[in-house]
Amino acid sequence: MEYISSPVDVYQCFNQQNQRIQYLLKDFHYSIDIFWEKEQYFHLTNSFANNYYRLRIFNICPRITLHHFSNLRSLTMTQPNNTQIHSVQPITFPFLEYLATPATLDIFNNLFGDSQHRWAFLYSCNFFTHIPTPQLNWTFNNSILILSGITCSRKILSQLLYLVPCLKYLRVDMITNDQSKWIIPLTIEHLLSLRISFYRLIYEDLMILIGRNLSHLYLEVYDDHIPIEFSSLGILFMSIGHKLKKFNCDYRGYDVDLEEIQSSHLFFRNIQLIPSLSTDMIKLFLKNIDL
Repeated sequence: MEYISSPVDVYQCFNQQNQRIQYLLKDFHYSIDIFWEKEQYFHLTNSFANNYYRLRIFNICPRITLHHFSNLRSLTMTQPNNTQIHSVQPITFPFLEYLATPATLDIFNNLFGDSQHRWAFLYSCNFFTHIPTPQLNWTFNNSILILSGITCSRKILSQLLYLVPCLKYLRVDMITNDQSKWIIPLTIEHLLSLRISFYRLIYEDLMILIGRNLSHLYLEVYDDHIPIEFSSLGILFMSIGHKLKKFNCDYRGYDVDLEEIQSSHLFFRNIQLIPSLSTDMIKLFLKNIDL
């Protein structure tokens, strides 16, 4: 059954109509977005706690306790307090499939620590802060297929990729002025989609991260002082025997010579400019790559 996205409205409309509707209300799966603390939310927590499958808390809401939501499949918290973040454990949410929170050591211990006390169904994580330094006692987790919101150095990303050997989708921001080194070889055999952000494009880093099965690469570059060398980029793609089918590139700038990019290398001959909501961001897209 699909989620009901506004349980407060549903409850206010149908509650106390009759006993049959009361039973029906408890059969739905609810999704709720909380931006501030309201009394209706506390009442609904007590009435429908087991029916919530998706919960998103977007601000500081310290009165919201999480232990009631034991059937959650999806949890998002942008600014949890210490009590809330400590509640994010497999024993509290045994059915969790998607998690979006700050990247804390406690959560990573639950992801990569004792294999007998992990989430059984969690496959997708989105983190809002820098990744903690991997611990020596962490072991790989085959269940994680999607990681996004990652911000880290070369070394920590190398260690993280080792811990998620079945990863298929990765979105990562590389930190600026990183002095660390890659730990080669990277565990990227199953990686199908990579979205990576650089302040300044480093071609060697990009080459290391493109695995043999990668089909979609999304590149973001924010330094507007050094232009992207599309000819070098095309040579790089061809040299590693890529399997790319889609390529996106967003970079800072106001003007673009599309014909120049298309003629820079055979790889980019069909690249297209797509609309951007930002006046200083150029967005390029290439699909159905066949060389």
